[in-house]
Amino acid sequence: MKKFDIFYFSSTHWDREWYLDFQGFRYRLAKLIDNLIDLFDKDPDYQTFHFDGQTVVLEDYSEITPEKKERLAELIRERRILIGPWYVMPDEFLVSGESLIRNLMQGHKICKEWGTEAWKYGYICDIFGHIAQMPQIFNGFGIKYSTLGRGLTEGDPAFFRWQAPDGSECINFTLEPEHGYGSFNYIYRFEEDKSIDNPNVVNNIKNYIEMELERSEQPIVLLMDGLDHSEAAIHTTDYIKKIAELYPEATIHHVNLCEQGKMVEAHRDELPVIKGELNKTTQEKHGYFNLITNTLSSWYPLKKANDECQNMLEKEIEPLLALARAQGVELNHNFVDVAYKHLLKNHPHDSICGCSIDKVHEDMKYRFSQAKGICKVLRGDYYNQCTRKSDKDIGEKYESILTLHNALPFPIDKTVTVDLEFKPDYPAQYCEPFDYEAINSFKIYDADGNEIAYKVVDIKRNKKRQVYIEPHELIKDIHTVTFRAQIPACGKAEYKIVPVYHAVRYLKTMTSGMDYAENDFIRLDILHNGSLKLTDKKTGKIYENIGNLVDDGEIGDGWYHANPVNDRMVTSVGGAAVIEKVECGPSRCVFKVTRYLEVPEEMQFDSFGKRRSEKTVQLQIVSFVGISAESRYVDVKLSYKNIAKDHRMRMMIPTGITTDRYFSGQAFYCCDRKVGINYDTQDWIESDPYEKATNGVFGKRDENGCGLAFISPVGLHECAAFDDNDGTLGVTLSRSFRKTVFTDGEPGCQINEPLSYSFAIAAIDEDVQYSDLLKIQDMMSTDVFAVLSNVQEGTLPEKPTSNFEVGGKGIATSIIKCPQSGEKDAVIFRVFNASGETSEGFIHSLKQITKAEYTDLNEEYISDAEYSNNDVRFTLEPWKIATFKLYLKA
Repeated sequence: MKKFDIFYFSSTHWDREWYLDFQGFRYRLAKLIDNLIDLFDKDPDYQTFHFDGQTVVLEDYSEITPEKKERLAELIRERRILIGPWYVMPDEFLVSGESLIRNLMQGHKICKEWGTEAWKYGYICDIFGHIAQMPQIFNGFGIKYSTLGRGLTEGDPAFFRWQAPDGSECINFTLEPEHGYGSFNYIYRFEEDKSIDNPNVVNNIKNYIEMELERSEQPIVLLMDGLDHSEAAIHTTDYIKKIAELYPEATIHHVNLCEQGKMVEAHRDELPVIKGELNKTTQEKHGYFNLITNTLSSWYPLKKANDECQNMLEKEIEPLLALARAQGVELNHNFVDVAYKHLLKNHPHDSICGCSIDKVHEDMKYRFSQAKGICKVLRGDYYNQCTRKSDKDIGEKYESILTLHNALPFPIDKTVTVDLEFKPDYPAQYCEPFDYEAINSFKIYDADGNEIAYKVVDIKRNKKRQVYIEPHELIKDIHTVTFRAQIPACGKAEYKIVPVYHAVRYLKTMTSGMDYAENDFIRLDILHNGSLKLTDKKTGKIYENIGNLVDDGEIGDGWYHANPVNDRMVTSVGGAAVIEKVECGPSRCVFKVTRYLEVPEEMQFDSFGKRRSEKTVQLQIVSFVGISAESRYVDVKLSYKNIAKDHRMRMMIPTGITTDRYFSGQAFYCCDRKVGINYDTQDWIESDPYEKATNGVFGKRDENGCGLAFISPVGLHECAAFDDNDGTLGVTLSRSFRKTVFTDGEPGCQINEPLSYSFAIAAIDEDVQYSDLLKIQDMMSTDVFAVLSNVQEGTLPEKPTSNFEVGGKGIATSIIKCPQSGEKDAVIFRVFNASGETSEGFIHSLKQITKAEYTDLNEEYISDAEYSNNDVRFTLEPWKIATFKLYLKA
């Protein structure tokens, strides 16, 4: 017999919350760690236990059992218990790239606090499919090896090189299909006598090893003993001794699994290469291998809240803290760390995927609320300290400066809607024409003295407003106005608000009718059934029937969508819509479109089977559809109160493009996917679904690069591309189901509550890149924040200022932030090439740069970067992520 090596992997797979809530599982966790410590003390031959790649368990345990923390820490320092690299084991498709990085950073930080190095292994054993860039992210933390199963299918090799779009690689071990990461556990778990004296156990061990030998083309076998919530096997050392007897030609290892990775690395040239995202379904019925396809659309409100928190932290709060530091203002960064902990605790796959019990998802709402609350107070403190202050003792003067802040790293030319606050006794007013309604009369000027045309879209009188960090409130009259503004990157622009003692009207408005509006780039038509028609003036392309709704039955759960055999599909295609024009000004036009959809009230379960009820309920779907003067897209805010049960709601986007490819974004990448499904999977246990993952950006192009893109900033992560004659794209708005894991059904997952959505439909051509679409998404993700300051008469607005700017064709910014090291004179910039071509980019700083460094994703030094005065210029290969640390002159 040829010599080979056997690695015995001891672990547990720890779902922090799933079919029990957090406290229920923590109770079991405390027993697991107590018994693990006892096992190490009683059995000196028990060498290594891996803690599922997570570190949050240490916090959870220490809070309850502080008296044993030091003994646990000793075992960790001795490397007998391996922790990290994660904080929690997340889903990959439903969280942002920055959240994945922050998760790994937090895991590494906790490992350091416990006196050890993070386990440098990409353990992602139970995540429902994998993003294309995960190898590059792992490599950014010095991780070269990984283990996974879901997303692969039968016939995929036991060992392969998993390659990211930039060429980064992890040597990966594929878990076996039947029991995955718990395969060895099944050798003994159902035996009353689990010892090596039981011949069934010995026979099971031999069968398992023979199966793994047959799977692997390399002389290396990995035995996985780490099932869900399983404790360390007390007979492990006996099992290892027996294996040595059974296979004298083998060397048995009970060590850090990285050692196995190093051994496989010697066979690198023999290993096949698998590139990109891993999202294959499984052919046969197994206990483990299923991809689990529809968690992308379970519990939509949780997905929306998660994206809102991520957007606030990544696109606003982290950049604002860096901007404040550049302006000599130090905000408390510890609050950001706390907000991230709340957020990351919602990222375990069974949590953010929406496939747990109702109690778990109710607990998640609290954590999202805490993260948002921290972001709001930090934002308020920034604008309080870094915006022009109101002049004191100005008496009855009514001039003011409106400051618009842009936290994004690129300049904005955007029609904004802001609230202007006036004293209730504001003297400059006019009426139309005989005292019908009093309107404050004022003009808006930019810093160059240009008069800015605007539209008053709402007036609220006598509104109470709490003053930031002050124990009192003000009474204000609010005029909501819309106008086109230009704001520099990571900067601000000031506008002067001047009272005028006669009527101020801007009669020239955007070209529009009762059901259409247009600008220089596109024309929007509202069709009779409430769907949209978009004409691209640049290319002459016309796209019709955008936004029809389709509602079908749902008998699935948090994991899978399933239609009943006896189903009824309801659409808005043949319905009528009420169309109202609710805003039309110099730079924006908005329509309110109301549709009514009669859908079955719920699913009926009776002795005759499952079918949608004959009784119906009426869903009122309201959309505010807007077009602004500067944009090549229409923006939509859609809402309805979900009063039906057991159903799925989707929106369809016909493109008229019959090419067989479509694109869809994910963390640090844009996938090119085949339209439709793999029909060869029709007799598989898990057939290929139309629905696939998206980060909210997806679309379709024709042979010339022209087409449509869908862009959503929050909540929508399940898209589809149908192989029909209309080139239709689809997006799942919500799924309501009653079945939750190990229950008879719960009400929360029906999400019978008001639901709201925000998205844009953009006309694109060959000049529009994925990075351009990400900029639209970023602008939709963050509000332009407005601050009004009372000033002395004659005070002029300051010229627009930009603190930082990032640019370059195809270059996207992931985050701007303060370093986790706490250095006061440094700023972190993470960028990536969002294209398949080599791209050149730049970072510009208002303050002089004194030093520039490349760092890894953990913000640790790699090499010096070239810079000159206020600029860094760089070249990135396709889909490459780069992190810079820039030191700024005080």
